Amino acid sequence: MSNRLNHQLDLSLNDGAILRVTPITPHVFRVRLRSDGKFREPGLVRYGIVKTDWPEVAIEVTQSDSAVVFETGSTRLNVNRADGSITFSDASGKVLIENAAPPHSAPEGGFDAAFFLKDGERLYGLGDETRDCLQKRGHETPMVLRNVVSYVPIPFLMSTDGWAIFLNST
Repeated sequence: MSNRLNHQLDLSLNDGAILRVTPITPHVFRVRLRSDGKFREPGLVRYGIVKTDWPEVAIEVTQSDSAVVFETGSTRLNVNRADGSITFSDASGKVLIENAAPPHSAPEGGFDAAFFLKDGERLYGLGDETRDCLQKRGHETPMVLRNVVSYVPIPFLMSTDGWAIFLNST
């Protein structure tokens, strides 16, 4: 167990991919996954659109053979060492979001993430990527700008259950 400030940790997964976890605030973690371990900053960071100068976060990191746990006092992020699956909980231990399948990332194929949802939980966001639905539960979408199909895709999705995901990726 160790106490750290803004501790970034790289984990080698069973398939050879690297999962990088960086605490941003007591409630926000940046989780990056690359099959080749090469973490270039996406355009939203390079062009100064996404904030990068965050104050330091006190964090406790506990490691075992099967998991790494990041605790801020407000939240807990549990990362499975084998496949990179995550469970994100609040201070009381209530699970806010949990992978339904391990995340996947490949330079040529993009990024996939699947999460369990609670009964009645609804999802909103993703910008103007479709005109078919406002509520996104059960909706699958590629986050790609395409004329006439997707005018303004925004890689931000929020849940009515108190969590959100921002996919800062190109």
